[in-house]
Amino acid sequence: MILRQINMIQMRWNMDITMVGIDYTDAGLDIRGKFSYTKREQEKTITALRKKEGISGCILLSTCNRTELVLSRTREWEREERSLFCELKGQSVEEYGSYLHLRRGMDAVKDLFALAGGLKSQILGEDQILTQMKDAADFSRKFFGTDKILETLFRMAVTAGKEIKTNINLPSSNRSAPLAAISGLEQKGAAFKGERCLVIGNGAMGKLTAQLLLDRGADVTVTIRRYRSGIVDVPVEAARIDYSKRYEKLRNAAMFFRQRQVQTQQSRRINWMRVRCRRIRFS
Repeated sequence: MILRQINMIQMRWNMDITMVGIDYTDAGLDIRGKFSYTKREQEKTITALRKKEGISGCILLSTCNRTELVLSRTREWEREERSLFCELKGQSVEEYGSYLHLRRGMDAVKDLFALAGGLKSQILGEDQILTQMKDAADFSRKFFGTDKILETLFRMAVTAGKEIKTNINLPSSNRSAPLAAISGLEQKGAAFKGERCLVIGNGAMGKLTAQLLLDRGADVTVTIRRYRSGIVDVPVEAARIDYSKRYEKLRNAAMFFRQRQVQTQQSRRINWMRVRCRRIRFS
């Protein structure tokens, strides 16, 4: 029903959807990193894309596992999207085009809905992607990057993602590495209230870990690295220290959390959460 509605919208407005990007199934972190975006880079890219003939709207999703550019195109669009995707980051399509995936029309719509449901994630059904997609749409809207079709598409995708998580019993009940690690400790009787916890890393996974610990009443400190954007996004309730001082904080921490990335025999890169307990209190 939802896909039929999107198809009717496309026909009515004479637009088409294109989704071009790179994710953990396409390439390792070293290649994906060449196409990652800071917030300031996203702002400049969205502004530039909206000025190009044939582009009615754009949303750019950039996470540790993927970068996706979703475009709504008019009849005037004549560019090849892989070439555009590489050009935006100053990379050569001849060198990196084979790492990229490209989907158009209903294939792009279906892929976006699967993404929102956590069905394209390393950890099946993880919740974080819903927030990331919503944030990406909000950010594009802030700089006038969205149009009616993308607004409708992302709203429906997020709604569908919520329905998937509510109505489908996915194999994994812990839908993110941080939640799996923390829930595993709780199943063993761990209590976090009042415990000093150090989270190493202030990326998306670090932010989620810190918030989960804060929700459980822990005394949380997050290590901070300064990125080119100058933007640091961690829960306001958490204390912050420079990454270089992490060993000093470790002396007094009951436990620390650190995201790791490992290579499997099937050449897939997976994230897992390393937890080291020093003085953990069990109930």
